[in-house]
Parts: sequence; structure tokens; C-alpha cells
Amino acid sequence: MQSYTGDDILDFAILWAPIGGPSAEQIHVRFSLAVEEYRRRLCDVAQGHRRIQDKKGSRASAERVYATSVLDSLLSEYAT
Repeated sequence: MQSYTGDDILDFAILWAPIGGPSAEQIHVRFSLAVEEYRRRLCDVAQGHRRIQDKKGSRASAERVYATSVLDSLLSEYAT
């Protein structure tokens, strides 16, 4: 069984977002998850990450702005 963290899911989603997201096969190979479970976990992790970032109130870097915009887009697409 593969081990992964919430950050691994976020990194994977952000990496694949510009090209339409990962396929079901890519998700299964990397995380051994069905697409629905991957999306649920991604939304949970992304929402938690957003709450932490909002509390920090740190300065915006280009990388953070990009990642935040990708996560917002994914949340709006996958959140139920």
C-alpha cells in the first residue's frame, strides 16, 4: 500500500490542473483511489489548506497566487 499525505494530493492536483487533470488510471496508480474518493479527499485537503492560509495572512507570491487560484477552481468544480 502506498503512503501519501494531503500535500501529495494537492501537489498532484496542481501539477495536472493546467492540462485537464489526471485520468482515473493516473489517480489509481498514484494513490490507489477511485476518482470520487480522490476528489473528496482533494476537496477536504484544499479546504483545510485554504483555512490555514487565510489565518496566516502571509504575503502573496506568484507561486501561492497560482496554487490558490487552481485550488479555488478545483473546489468549485468538485465540491458537492
